Amino acid sequence: MERIQIDDFSQVKMLSQLQASPSGEKLAFVVTQAQVKANKYVSHIHLLENGKVRKLTGGGAEKSLYWLDEEHILFPGCFFVVFVMPGLYSAFALSRNGERWHKLPRSGSR
Repeated sequence: MERIQIDDFSQVKMLSQLQASPSGEKLAFVVTQAQVKANKYVSHIHLLENGKVRKLTGGGAEKSLYWLDEEHILFPGCFFVVFVMPGLYSAFALSRNGERWHKLPRSGSR
């Protein structure tokens, strides 16, 4: 039997935040995977629908989600404004087809 190597960890995909849509017909979840060379973990939201899984996000920092309705998923996303407020977290809504998303207004904003 071979010993586990550090690069073997980059092959492991961890699932979390499994949540069914309001109708129960779809399942959204977060997949997290180590990037050994970058010394970090990367997470993306995926969707299981009609027996097929597809990745919905590409930011790499999506760690939680909430179904707003049958068509939209709410998730916190990392919004970077270099030299102003790096790492400010905002909320985004994503349609289940992954084609349109919009930043939600912050509470107290007009």
